[in-house]
Amino acid sequence: MTDSKSKPRMLKNSQRARGELPQAEVAEQMLSINWLFLHPQRNPKLRTYPVKISGKQYKGSLDEIEELLKEQILQRFKFNARQLDYYTPKTTLLASDVDAERNLLERDIYDFASSASSIRLINKVLGDATGINLDSEAVHLVVTADEDTEIELEPEQGDTLQSLPQRHAQVQRMRRALPTPSTAAKSQYFNKNQKNVRTAIYNGFFSLGGSFTPLAPPIGIFHPIFDSYRRYATSPDITLDQTLVENVSKAMTNAAEIIVSEDKGNDQMQSHLAAILSRSIRPVQSVGSTNADGKITIEIDGREIAIGVLGRQRMFGEGGYDPVTKAEYSTLNFWAKEGMRPYVNASCCPTFILATAGAWLTILGFVVTGSPIEVVAQPLADILWLGEATPYEDTHVYNVARVFNALRKCLDELEAYYRGLTLPPTSSPTPASFPYPTVYTCGEDEFRFKYICRLEEGAWSATFLAETEDKTSKLVVKFVDRYGADAHRLLANAGYAPALHYFGTLDGRTPATTPDVMKSGLYVGPVRMVVMEYVEGTTLHDAVHDREDIPANAKQETARALSILHNEDFVYGDLRSPNVMLSKSGLKLIDFDWAGKEGVATYPRRLSKGIPWAKGVADFAPMRKAHDLAMLIKVFLV
Repeated sequence: MTDSKSKPRMLKNSQRARGELPQAEVAEQMLSINWLFLHPQRNPKLRTYPVKISGKQYKGSLDEIEELLKEQILQRFKFNARQLDYYTPKTTLLASDVDAERNLLERDIYDFASSASSIRLINKVLGDATGINLDSEAVHLVVTADEDTEIELEPEQGDTLQSLPQRHAQVQRMRRALPTPSTAAKSQYFNKNQKNVRTAIYNGFFSLGGSFTPLAPPIGIFHPIFDSYRRYATSPDITLDQTLVENVSKAMTNAAEIIVSEDKGNDQMQSHLAAILSRSIRPVQSVGSTNADGKITIEIDGREIAIGVLGRQRMFGEGGYDPVTKAEYSTLNFWAKEGMRPYVNASCCPTFILATAGAWLTILGFVVTGSPIEVVAQPLADILWLGEATPYEDTHVYNVARVFNALRKCLDELEAYYRGLTLPPTSSPTPASFPYPTVYTCGEDEFRFKYICRLEEGAWSATFLAETEDKTSKLVVKFVDRYGADAHRLLANAGYAPALHYFGTLDGRTPATTPDVMKSGLYVGPVRMVVMEYVEGTTLHDAVHDREDIPANAKQETARALSILHNEDFVYGDLRSPNVMLSKSGLKLIDFDWAGKEGVATYPRRLSKGIPWAKGVADFAPMRKAHDLAMLIKVFLV
């Protein structure tokens, strides 16, 4: 950055220099404000441009020129800006020299500029009452922006809005709206990204000022490889390859060494991981000239597919960003590459992320799902210590080797998945936006189905509308942890619930035969799939809201359904108007996630604070029949 003293300049007009122009002339005078759009992908060469405004506009608000700047950003950078943030350089930044300051893209913006967004008045922001003393060679404003992704992309020839290219185009659009991975992973940028559904990664991290929490269904419902990893890592019946154990032992001997050279730390860890996983780990050039720390790739028809991405820091906190979050953004950047278009369109892009900081390791799963897309990253295991803290570490080495053995097997299976993936033609529909299970058994029969849409708004929703492959029946498919299947069947047989076709593992062929395992009020076990009849109708909640006629016997029928449950010592537990369905075939209760035996089943954690629950209902509290009866009164007070 060039200091203002290094290049003395003289203003040509002495009267302007003294600020002595008449006020009327000042108001009519056209002024030029030099602005820099700071964006690593859209403006990597740091081009600066002038915006012409009148003296009158100069005394006004930044809002008055915002649309003008948005228009120029769209024309010059093909970037549809939604909201602009303004900054002013802390020291003089010459427009002629700024292209040499490429490190600005890597630096925290607050290192070289001050936020001006809260000041708003242009002359206050730029510190010159009239604007006539502005240095014509300097950058006056630094501008950053969020991209407005609400506007539809122009479809390619032959494509529809629902066709395959839209998924990859959305991934590219998200990437363009973000800075480089190392910058995006810094807390101030990460906080901003997580406020916007168009730039958020659904990894659980949320902004206190945001309007949503980026939660997603368990990643295992989108691709079986992640449940396979957990199964391999925890299975007691496993034989470890001796070479793998020896390589893990070597890695753990060096893992806790305090590294002061970034290159040494990365090279040493990559060398160990390559030996353990029997795969090469190479540096990857990411978007924005930022090196990700490594990638595990396979080559298919000349395309390089990353089945694993490595994020590495010498220690937590070094570099000012989280290596896990940086690795998530680096993975997104990889899938945004143009060559990945057919794979993004045909799959949910399952990828393993390995993030290390010093002697600590965590392994995550990554997918791109949903419509519009949701980028999901979830940990597959707790953070793992790779070092040695006592002289007796054999058990620890064995447990770490089990984790790496699971990862190695899954990388092999993931490679086989991508090599066997059929890349459909451009205009074909894709199931990649939905969970992977598409079959269930009922008795001796097997049924295949296709997803239509989510039944609830929000990326967290794990309930979908589907239809059988022959299009003869509509289904509700949901993915749950705990579920009162016995209570559901009891009411379904009595006509007070939709028919339950299947409840069991995600393969659709293994019905659950044992009760839920509850420990300390928490469900401990795998995610399972529920397939039930889809009932046409409206919920009691919607009927009240829309002022529709409610059957006179609705309360009596609900009480009757509860009586059937209570006679068998079941508690429904979640009696609210959205769970009471009014249909042509009669009143039905839906949503049996909590239902269970009285005194045995407990309420889940994190009950909504906005619902007027019955007295005694609380997180982890035992479920009672009396609670159902009290909620019956509350529901029908309307």
